Amino acid sequence: MLVLNSAILFHLNNSILKRKETWLIFLKTVVTLARNLFCEVCANLVDFIKKIIFSREFLQQSRHNPADFSRNRSLPFTSLILFFCNFLKSSYHPELNKFFKILSGSTVAQKMVLLDRGYPAFWIFKLILSKGAHFCARISIKKWRLIRTFMESGKREQLVTLNVPLTSLEACQNHGLDTLPIQVRLVRVELESGEAEVLITSLTDMEQYPHHLFASLYHDRWPVEEDYKTMKCRIEIENFTGKSALSVYQDFHARVFFKNLTAMLTFTAQEQVELSTAERKQSYQINFTQALSTMRDSIVLLFQRTGAIVQKIIFNLLTTIASAIEPVRPGRKYLRNHKRSQRKYTLNYKPIL
Repeated sequence: MLVLNSAILFHLNNSILKRKETWLIFLKTVVTLARNLFCEVCANLVDFIKKIIFSREFLQQSRHNPADFSRNRSLPFTSLILFFCNFLKSSYHPELNKFFKILSGSTVAQKMVLLDRGYPAFWIFKLILSKGAHFCARISIKKWRLIRTFMESGKREQLVTLNVPLTSLEACQNHGLDTLPIQVRLVRVELESGEAEVLITSLTDMEQYPHHLFASLYHDRWPVEEDYKTMKCRIEIENFTGKSALSVYQDFHARVFFKNLTAMLTFTAQEQVELSTAERKQSYQINFTQALSTMRDSIVLLFQRTGAIVQKIIFNLLTTIASAIEPVRPGRKYLRNHKRSQRKYTLNYKPIL
C-alpha cells in the first residue's frame, strides 16, 4: 500500500512539474509575442515622428528666418534635431564627433492634482477647480492663520471657508478667475516620526473620502518627485548648452523627448523583469539611470534606420535595459539633507563622458 501511494505521489509530482513547465513555456511564448508586437508598435511610432521631423511643413514652421536651413550644410535641420535629442552633456566638439561617428557606422473619470508644500495659493486652487479637477495639497502650518487655528484645536479634520487674500487678487484677474470664497477641508495626518502635517483639499465629502485615505493619497506624489530628480540630476535639464532663449527651449524639449522615449521602452522592459524575477524573494525594477545611458546614441539610429532594422534596435534596447535592474526596498526612509549643493552647471566646464 505504501509503495502504491509513493508511486501515485511520484506520478502526481511529475504531472504537476510537466504542467508547470508547459505553462512557463506558454507564458514565455506569450511574452515574446507581446514584446515583438511592442517593438513593431514602437517602430511605427518612431516612423510617425520621423515623418513629422523630416517633413517640409515642419521645417517651414520651425524657421525663425526664411533663410534658415535653406542651404545644404553638413548639419541640416533634421540632423540638428537628432543632435540635440542625443542627451548632450559635454562640449559641442566631442559631441559632434561622436554624433557623426554614430551616423556613419555604428483616464480616470475624476482628476485630482497633488501639490507639495511650496505650491498652495488661493488662485492656484481656483484655477484647478475651474478645470473641473480637485486638489489635495500639503500646506505649511505657518501659511495662514486658519491653519494655525486648526492645528491648535487638535481636530483630525475640519471644513473651513477660504477667502481670497490680497496676494491672489491680481493672479485671479490675470487668469480670469472669480474671487468667491472656497469651502475646503483641512486634514491632519500623523507621521511615523510623531510629527503632524496638514493637507488642504477640495474633497469635502467626508463619507465618500474618509480621513484614512489621505495619508496614502498624498504619498502617491512620490513618483512625480522621483521624476523631478531624474529631470534635474540625471538628464541635467537645467544644464543648458547656450544662453539664448532659443537654445534653452531646444535643450528643454529635446531632453524631455529623450526621457519620455526612454520611459516608454522601460515600461515594457519592466514586464520582462517581473517575469524573470518572479521566483526571487525581492521585487526588482529597471535602473532608470542605466536605461538613460543605454538610450544615449541609440536614439540617433532609431530615426536614421528603417523598418526591420529599427525593430531590431528596439529589441536590443529592451534586452539591455532589462538587464540593468535593482531590488525594490519598500518602506526605507532617510533623513532629508536640507543643505543645498553648491555645485552649479557652467557653460565653460562640462563632464567628459
